[in-house]
Amino acid sequence: MYKRQEKPYAVFSTTDHINILVAFVAKFLTIPRLIARASNIPEEQILYENLKSKFYMRFTRLSYGVYQQIICQTEEMKQSLVSYYGIDSRKMLVIPNPVVKTAEQRQTLSAKNKYHLIVVARFSPEKGLDRLVDILSALPAHYHLSFVGIGLLRKQIERKVKSLRLVDRVTFYGEIKNVLQVLTKHELMVLSSHTEGFPNVILEALSVGLPVVTFKVSGVTGLIKNGFNGYVLPQNDIEGFKEKIIQACTQTEWDPAKIKQDVYQKYALQEISKAYEKLLD
Repeated sequence: MYKRQEKPYAVFSTTDHINILVAFVAKFLTIPRLIARASNIPEEQILYENLKSKFYMRFTRLSYGVYQQIICQTEEMKQSLVSYYGIDSRKMLVIPNPVVKTAEQRQTLSAKNKYHLIVVARFSPEKGLDRLVDILSALPAHYHLSFVGIGLLRKQIERKVKSLRLVDRVTFYGEIKNVLQVLTKHELMVLSSHTEGFPNVILEALSVGLPVVTFKVSGVTGLIKNGFNGYVLPQNDIEGFKEKIIQACTQTEWDPAKIKQDVYQKYALQEISKAYEKLLD
């Protein structure tokens, strides 16, 4: 009924289960343009998903065949969908997520005897938070780690922190609204994920001038310039990750204003909006 009244020129869908539903409904309607937005790296994500999500992924290949265009957030995501689902690359377009400008900015901190690290993530297996606790345990005692987020594995991580006697060096914020303000109170963001579709938390960190040390996941090569706004490490290079944290906190001179300017130039909301407007022309 809604479709008959509105007669949309295009329908835009995102996330696997909604993409599947829209593709099914579209078989019974006439819609000039169907556009789907992908959100993960399938061959990586399936390693960490539950049975329900794996069920959805079985139908994703069929659903993508219905769409005229598919938006990917990164080039890595595009290549993954081409190889995993066999999608024609000519119907795919890379448009990253945008960053919203903020007045918040990390202040250039003077030398100090305590360094505050922060991770913003769900407590779920693909986020690799257990190995981040291991890295903290190998760092000197004046390094402190803040967790922002919620999830099923929080209790497990809390037990690991306790077992490694790190309670005095860890803060659990839970779910908060003033993420950007909290980011500015830290020296460094750390991202320990095994897989990401697009690491929005890195965008948030860079938007306040906060450098990032991260394992290599989808999207980071376009976001992080080693030595300018952070460091990227190969997956599972635990020792290298620890060393880059120390280097980032004690040796590298960061320029928060330039970090902010760089990310705004490439990922500003108005620029990403133009890409979507062009898509719909």
